[in-house]
Amino acid sequence: PPPMPKRDPFTLNRQLFLEIATSSSTLEEALREGISLPGYALKEVMQQVGSKEGPEAILAAWETLKTMVSHTRRRRGYLSTRRGLCTPFPVDVDSTELPILKAVERFFEERQRREALDALRRELNKAINRKIKSIDKALTKERVKSLEYAGEEAQRYQRWGEVILIHLKEIPRGCSVLEVDDPFETGKTISIPLARDVPPAQTAQNYFNRAAKIRRKQHAASKRIEELGRIREFLESLSWSVESAEELEELKALREELVKEGLMEKGRSKAKKSEKKASRILPYRIFTTPSGKQCLVGRHPKGNEEVTFKVASRFDLWFHARDFPGSHVVLRGKDPSEKEIEMAASLAAYFSKARNSPKVEVVYTQRRYVKRPPGAPRGFVLYSKERSISVKPNSHHEKEA
Repeated sequence: PPPMPKRDPFTLNRQLFLEIATSSSTLEEALREGISLPGYALKEVMQQVGSKEGPEAILAAWETLKTMVSHTRRRRGYLSTRRGLCTPFPVDVDSTELPILKAVERFFEERQRREALDALRRELNKAINRKIKSIDKALTKERVKSLEYAGEEAQRYQRWGEVILIHLKEIPRGCSVLEVDDPFETGKTISIPLARDVPPAQTAQNYFNRAAKIRRKQHAASKRIEELGRIREFLESLSWSVESAEELEELKALREELVKEGLMEKGRSKAKKSEKKASRILPYRIFTTPSGKQCLVGRHPKGNEEVTFKVASRFDLWFHARDFPGSHVVLRGKDPSEKEIEMAASLAAYFSKARNSPKVEVVYTQRRYVKRPPGAPRGFVLYSKERSISVKPNSHHEKEA
């Protein structure tokens, strides 16, 4: 192939670099046209140059390029955990220096892990969303039933039965309609259908039975709506746990949860291996306050239940973002300070669906005032004697134990 017009950065000396750097109207354009540099490397050079101008800018660019070349020749590389890049220079504070081949290996391992994470996340979300749709259909159906049973129908039948009993001795045999003054509304008359071949007392009892049946249906519909609402809230909590999971093992633990709830099939024998691996990690995160107290943060509904009802003592403080799906947070120890309460609340805000809000209201109470209703799904609790605090979400990664 014909020789490239751009110069190899590994063959440059200072004099040749100065000639190239002054060959165009701007330094960036000169380096782009004169030196064979990948885009990210040119961007890093210009970032290091910053606001410098003239000779100062050219010398800063030369020093940066020299460092890149030196690191590459020594087979040193940097892996950026934040940007997912492998480069011959540190691109941010999270960059880790490694032998270049090791850095490349880590880069592809991380990419493979991320792809597996995203694939499993999509699979779990698909199962959860499918169930949420079916729950929404059932909720709509029950609400329509509830509206049908609502109103004054049960009350009307109850009143008819009572009026018949009040005027029982006055009703002639074979009467088909009872028209009398309404004893419940002054100045109004009431007209009640009667069956000719049924005694009035039995007709009254039939009306009482009909009213009771409607009330039972109304109660059943209300109870079903409440139950479906709890299931939907549980599913939303699962969905949030899936979206916020950062480790593959967390998603595998969530998959177990979905299998137990009957939302997914168990799968092939590979699932057993993944279940064993998922069980190795704690179902909750552990953070430490500056004074040494522990903050436990559930990773998923199962982890929330373990933190709240198995690990926490009765007098530990329990935190949760108000009106948002999120993690249960427990601050362990007696007499926590205001700063410790604020830290636990900020963790509860961050590990909730409201983490991108500037301020989040978090409720907290002693663990003894947190109860799980009988038959409720995992992670669904009722609490009392709560207080609230408005905090900025904070991950406190640097304090994680």
